[in-house]
Amino acid sequence: MIRVLLALLVLTSSATADTAASYLYAGDYNNAVKAAVAAKDSQSKWAGFDAAMLSGQLSEAQRLAKELSKFDALDADVAQARLEFATGKRQSALSRLGNYVSVKRGQVKIQPSARKHYLLQIWKARLLHDSGRIADAESLFKKVIRSGKLASKKYEEHAFLLGTAYAYLEEYERANARFRDGRRGKRHRGNVAWGNLFLNKYSIGDAQASFEDVLKFAPNHPHANVGMAKVVIAQSYNLDKAMDYLQVALKTNPQNTDALAMQASLAIDRNDWSRAYSLLDKVHAVDPEHLEGHALRATIHWILDDNPAYEKRKALVMKINPKFARFFHIVARSAQREHRYKRAVDLELEAIKLKPDYYEAMQSVGSGYLRLGEEKEGIKWLEKAFKGDPYNVRTFNLLNLFDDTIPNDYEFIKVGDLRFRYHKEEKALLRHVVEPFLVDAYQDMIKRYKFEPAKPTTIELFKSLEHYSVRTVGLPNLGALGVCFGKVVTARSPYRGDANWGMVLYHELSHVFAVQLSNYRVPRWYTEGLSEYETLRKDPSWRRENDAQLADLLRSKRIPSIVDLNHMFLSRGDVMNAYYLSAVTIDYLVGNYGFDKIVDGLRMYGKGNQTGAVIGHITGLSVEQFDKKFQSYLSKRLARYLQQFQLPQKGYDDPVVWEKNLSAKPNDAQTRAGLALSWFYAGDAGKTISNANKALEIDSKNALATYLLAEVSYVKKNWEEASKYFSQMIANGQSSYEILGRLAGLAQKAGDTKKAIAYWCAAKKARPEWSVPYSELYELHKKEGNLDRALLELQSYVRIEQMAAGPAFDLLEQLVDRSQWNGVVQFARHAIFIAPAEPRLHVMLSRANNELGNPKEALHSAEAAMLLAKRNRRPGLAQIELARALNSLGKKGEALAAINAALASEPGNQRALKLKREIQK
Repeated sequence: MIRVLLALLVLTSSATADTAASYLYAGDYNNAVKAAVAAKDSQSKWAGFDAAMLSGQLSEAQRLAKELSKFDALDADVAQARLEFATGKRQSALSRLGNYVSVKRGQVKIQPSARKHYLLQIWKARLLHDSGRIADAESLFKKVIRSGKLASKKYEEHAFLLGTAYAYLEEYERANARFRDGRRGKRHRGNVAWGNLFLNKYSIGDAQASFEDVLKFAPNHPHANVGMAKVVIAQSYNLDKAMDYLQVALKTNPQNTDALAMQASLAIDRNDWSRAYSLLDKVHAVDPEHLEGHALRATIHWILDDNPAYEKRKALVMKINPKFARFFHIVARSAQREHRYKRAVDLELEAIKLKPDYYEAMQSVGSGYLRLGEEKEGIKWLEKAFKGDPYNVRTFNLLNLFDDTIPNDYEFIKVGDLRFRYHKEEKALLRHVVEPFLVDAYQDMIKRYKFEPAKPTTIELFKSLEHYSVRTVGLPNLGALGVCFGKVVTARSPYRGDANWGMVLYHELSHVFAVQLSNYRVPRWYTEGLSEYETLRKDPSWRRENDAQLADLLRSKRIPSIVDLNHMFLSRGDVMNAYYLSAVTIDYLVGNYGFDKIVDGLRMYGKGNQTGAVIGHITGLSVEQFDKKFQSYLSKRLARYLQQFQLPQKGYDDPVVWEKNLSAKPNDAQTRAGLALSWFYAGDAGKTISNANKALEIDSKNALATYLLAEVSYVKKNWEEASKYFSQMIANGQSSYEILGRLAGLAQKAGDTKKAIAYWCAAKKARPEWSVPYSELYELHKKEGNLDRALLELQSYVRIEQMAAGPAFDLLEQLVDRSQWNGVVQFARHAIFIAPAEPRLHVMLSRANNELGNPKEALHSAEAAMLLAKRNRRPGLAQIELARALNSLGKKGEALAAINAALASEPGNQRALKLKREIQK
């Protein structure tokens, strides 16, 4: 659609459709440059110059800059200065423009010939600013704004130049208005500048709209694509999507330093130092003075505790621009991501020391103190930031939350060394249910880690998703269920009933120990793997079901070395695999070397050791030896999956490539089947069938070809033929979970319940951690009247689906009907970890414990149900169990009061009447 729009735009723009400006507007930079070279007017030369700069055609930009001198020497010098600015020759650019404009101690002198050349003045001011001459730059920006003759310029030019000046002067409201005025400009630069202004103020939705307005007409605009990549990272940290935008930018301009620097920053996020250095080498090959690039290099030195290299890089940056306070802000961003929250605050304070009105850094200091649990100090800094810059959305959101919402709606409760923040409406239940669980978990971890965290550890549970998100990141769009900042854990309230709060909070609490024990230096793979291990240790059902995906990684030789495991957390499509592989790695280390060694590893990280040294200490092996041993373990652990047929997912997206492969191996069945698969992914059923059949002519048992014929038949609803091909694969020993599942489904369509059960049972063995077979078998056995077997399958399903409360309710009702009280206790506890505010669960758990002779436990659950009286349609049932527990504990007076309350709400309840007689005996 975009290509069609682009074509229509070029064809219908006007009689000047072949001009450089038209091509520039449509993002056709090569043709824009060509048109400009052939043109005879200065406007076309300028458009071509812009296109050359956008697309990285620096030699063409140089050529067009020279050609501009035929029309106006000032134009030529401005173009030349822009080129020098982009290639790290800022002093040369300053000198060049200094021939027209000079600024000393705030006094501006402009040559008569340059008085109307406001673009020249703006670029001179930018160069002064980026060289650290802030006061001189501001004087020149103000001069541009004051000039009445600026209004005589074209409207787009006028708006863009004014907006740029106001933005540098940090007059954001005026900059916003001017960029809005010029957003429809033919060169898109107003919209790009507007989007970047919104990004800087964290108004992410507005930034997205600005960049998208550019991409509608110039889909490959490099700066707009980089802007969209930043939007995606700010919104959701969707690395795959962000990298797609960056790839478009770099395809348009392989030398785009903004895109390269952003890729380097993301590589630093995953501790991929070699990748980051490689990208920064490309940045500095284009622009040796690229300040953000140098700050990113310094960031790596800082993270690795290479202080001499860090100081040397800092000195280089300060030599280029002694006022570049953003240097510390850039390093602080990674410090915060590396859990070094106090050090991040210190870095931001250094930035403020260099730039006392650096309000963005003040906002970060305030947020940093909030992460440390130092709320008074945090709010103080946020108020300073807001006073100087009321347009920062994060500052605005956090102050609203801490000034209004939290004081009115939330309160702290201190329990020993833990401090809980609850919503006032939820406090009673959460204190009763969540608090004892976490207090016990905390004490258990102290014993096992032989370590007491800094006091207090704060756990904040937010009723509103927006409040939780703003508290955590300053913006209302956080997707994570919980976050740990070392001393502070924030999470969504368990009251919501949409996630397993026990698993989430246990996971985050264990981060407290890992982060603090490592002196805030534990790598992500180690702390995430350890938290996953901890939840699995607490409850075996609290596990990820990713063995099949892990087998795919092993089969395709994509299991990283232990020293590169962190990289996976930001690798395309591998985030969930990274969590699971980290968990399996820690589980393996604990199983073979003991938990105490894991704790030793945390202490080693705290002393500045890297993963290689830590693994050597734990295992006594080199990294290479450990990798080999661990992969051997994975091969055994995942044997069932490795033996199954697997449809290849990568490397088959281009039929042209496979046509070439086939020409080299015309009689190779697997290559022919690979071509069939490429057509399958391309959506061409005819060519898929043709090539699959040809592969089977060469090898009648080729698994890939047979599977493709089966899938195409299935999609076409040719059930009989699909069943034939899938059955053939089973007969050939080429089984898999997917094939067995297909055959089970086909048997169900045919009404053959027994065969469907047999296939689902086989599928369950093929992938025992997958919930679908258990769900299907439950329904099938129930249909057959085999209720005992159905109940067993439902129990297995509920254990696996640890985030879903609905199936657990279904199971519990059946267990209660059967008086299987031990089962009720087990699964009611499981369900309460998902939906603690559901009174029925507490009533069922209380009744089960009463039946089993556990009155103390029954009393605790009955009391929880009573706290939910407003949500309980039959409060009498809770009061009956409360009375039973109290009676068993010898508290007859209280028991009688409870049973009378039950009868008041349900006068004819026979259980209540019977219990009252027993109490009165």
